[in-house]
Amino acid sequence: MAKFRYISPDEVMTHNTERSCWLILANKVYDVSDYIHEHPGGYEILLNASGGDATENFEKVGHSDNARALLKPYCIGVTKQIPENEKEDDIHDEEISSRSFERIVIYLVLLFLMSIVVNFRWIPGAILLIVAALANEYF
Repeated sequence: MAKFRYISPDEVMTHNTERSCWLILANKVYDVSDYIHEHPGGYEILLNASGGDATENFEKVGHSDNARALLKPYCIGVTKQIPENEKEDDIHDEEISSRSFERIVIYLVLLFLMSIVVNFRWIPGAILLIVAALANEYF
């Protein structure tokens, strides 16, 4: 899990322009300067929220899980101590990401082996690889 530095709300208040757009969501500080013009609701919404705590407005809109996932790379710090349960969520996200990468590698290896098996027309080998791919999907 990445450790974030403490950023005071006063420091966040100084970043309220298009070039330097920071905001606070649930005690985490996000630098959305690079994302501001990509925001589906328009850059004005982020610009108006910049420099302060936007948690209430963010929650009122009802952002999707995908929108929340998009925030992660923009987190640069915290305004207070992060609760333990959020730290565990970050660790869980890293584990999921690691497992996803492993599955992709396994699929690529199986795909490569399948191309060899098909080239030599070895049917029992093809069946074995299909079973291995299914096992990778469900276990």
